Amino acid sequence: MTATALSPISIVLVEPAGALNVGSVARIMANLGLSRLLLVNPQCDPLCDEARQMAVHAQEILEGAIYALVNLKITKDQRPVFVGNAVCCTTSVFA
Repeated sequence: MTATALSPISIVLVEPAGALNVGSVARIMANLGLSRLLLVNPQCDPLCDEARQMAVHAQEILEGAIYALVNLKITKDQRPVFVGNAVCCTTSVFA
């Protein structure tokens, strides 16, 4: 993928529930020249057939996504705090 002015930008989806949505986001990212996708606690399989079908030409974005499996805690002042580690995967955490 060719580097653009938007290349440093990462797209973060928190607890995405629909594979179709994840695939659509990947497709839009590819159209804009973005490639860094972070999925926090995905509730669906982002590498399933539905996601791949919606991604069309953005398969490498789905395959290169970083998965973060974290615990979300709410502090007394209602600020969310993420606790966990990001893991780079070449395969889905659902496999």
